Amino acid sequence: MEKLNHDLDAAFGEIHVPDEELNKRVQHALEIAQKQHRKRARRFQAWKGSLAAILVIGIISVLASSFLSQHETTELTSSAGFEDNILYQHGDKGIKLVVTEGKATELNLEQESNDIQLKLTEAFLDEGRLVIGYKVLSKEEQKGTMVTNLSYQDKDLGVTVYSLNKLEPNKEHTGIFSFDVSDLPDEVNFELNVRYEEWKKPKAEWDFQFDLINEGGYLVKGMGLEKQNKEGAKFRVATLEETASKLEIQTNLFLPEQISTEITNNMHLNYIIIGKQSGGYYLADNYFTMSSNDEFLERIRQQKSYPALAEFAPLRNVESYQIIPIIADYTPSNVIREPLVKGKGYHTVNGTFQVIKVMEKNNSLVVTIDKGNIPHELIGSSLQLEDKENTMYQPTKYKVKGKYVELYYQTTIKPKDLGIFYVPAKYYFDDLTIDVP
Repeated sequence: MEKLNHDLDAAFGEIHVPDEELNKRVQHALEIAQKQHRKRARRFQAWKGSLAAILVIGIISVLASSFLSQHETTELTSSAGFEDNILYQHGDKGIKLVVTEGKATELNLEQESNDIQLKLTEAFLDEGRLVIGYKVLSKEEQKGTMVTNLSYQDKDLGVTVYSLNKLEPNKEHTGIFSFDVSDLPDEVNFELNVRYEEWKKPKAEWDFQFDLINEGGYLVKGMGLEKQNKEGAKFRVATLEETASKLEIQTNLFLPEQISTEITNNMHLNYIIIGKQSGGYYLADNYFTMSSNDEFLERIRQQKSYPALAEFAPLRNVESYQIIPIIADYTPSNVIREPLVKGKGYHTVNGTFQVIKVMEKNNSLVVTIDKGNIPHELIGSSLQLEDKENTMYQPTKYKVKGKYVELYYQTTIKPKDLGIFYVPAKYYFDDLTIDVP
């Protein structure tokens, strides 16, 4: 046992996040929070005298809204009406979320250079990134790259190069410019220079200036939390960072030999992130994981811990988080891919579940499942629906009612046109669950 503990410590020690780095991140978060608090306090003092009556009404409204938000479950966010929004079209799931919440700012800034029109349509800023939607239209065929240079108060915030492939004549091309930013004030006046180049030869250039409100929202939670089970597996959440548009986790996972030798090329490391609320459980939607399955297999078979970074759309109004590592098994013979049929039982390597009821409700679909012996966390995160175009629908939330689980899917597609898509877990590490308050 002492040798095992020594090996575990050694494995994690080689990539362990130093205490000073963790303290630096915490201090950074505290400074941002204090800075935002001071700025809001100054703005409040400036407006207090002239808007006293309005503030009384506003405070009552805010308190009422806050009370209701604490006592009601978060509703599903609909994508209806946002299909033509450029940030929604091209952004990740976190950006789609803030667009549907009405947090993007319209810009509608347009310039023409050398017969090429560039329009900035809308933008979003928080304590982590700036994204800008754009449209470009050329009278002649073009092939090259867009080079962007963002600045604020003469401070260079970064240069980014975007390949546009080919611009067809008089055909609109859309996309987003994205920048990593931090430590910006609540209100920012940006300057954006955009150049269109072909083999580094400038063909057009535009200069824009615009103001944005910083949504802020930078939080650091779960610093250095870890669990070890009786088999010797060990899971560590180095950091959990959240902004208005992104939830990011950095993790380490160590698996003992008796488990690592069972992992095949068809298996992948995934995470379940669940937000708890009085009205049910909310699932963070994963859209990016910086990891390699080949590297994962190589490291765990060498008895080394595996570091990974994953990004999710953030959750709203949840009381706490749970983070659970799983090894998903994508072996074709184990994946369930069958029609969605009321009353039908589906047999998986994790157990059998049955569809009890399917109900259309408020632009969503509610599927009630008898989960059998399968943990509700696994059913909630792994039971997807698939349409005829092979588009997958992940539950956004679920409710547990005894042995039944109500799964809520954001889709208006008829049940008869949907199928079950279930990827089982070879290993569901419930005993490595990290609770983040």
